[in-house]
Amino acid sequence: MDPAEFYEECDGEMSYREDPIIRAIYKELKEPINLLIKQKYYRASIILIFSAMDALANLARPNDADMNTPQDFKLWVSRYLRISGTDAKITPEDWWSARNAYIHTHSPFSRDTESNKAGYVIFAWGNVPVWHNPKNPEMVVVNIPTFRDAFFQGIDNFVIEAFASANEERRKVLEERLNKMSVSMSKEEMERKYNRTG
Repeated sequence: MDPAEFYEECDGEMSYREDPIIRAIYKELKEPINLLIKQKYYRASIILIFSAMDALANLARPNDADMNTPQDFKLWVSRYLRISGTDAKITPEDWWSARNAYIHTHSPFSRDTESNKAGYVIFAWGNVPVWHNPKNPEMVVVNIPTFRDAFFQGIDNFVIEAFASANEERRKVLEERLNKMSVSMSKEEMERKYNRTG
């Protein structure tokens, strides 16, 4: 079963508390992105998508790696982010540059685009999923819902692949990392989880 379908069929409160995949990925990543787009907070949705990619690259890093790196992000997008019409046009380096630009400057401009080390990824709202600028081959315009949908499909593919192929040690590492992802919880839940009072 598709993880998204599984999530829809689950009792929200119980599954949210018990299953780290549902809690950390579907409840805490997908739902906020959808809410931002629905309310037309497009820039915030782009930033959250890139931030979520960082989190997933962190989950995907090797067991013995203490911290994730830019290379982990690039590996994740090269493996899981598929936007129709862009595979040959947007490289992992372009996505990394776009991530840095949107998170740090709220624009498509980064050090790498300014030094011609990466192309521009510009996000727009409209009817065209992807548009290649014929006057500037280094520029690709991506529709925001198209970006979101491709990312969500990447999440689903990653979750299925990561857990289906995981041996016991890898599954334990993935679950530990998922459980460390920050979530919203009540004071009582926090006290129970961290065994603290006061």
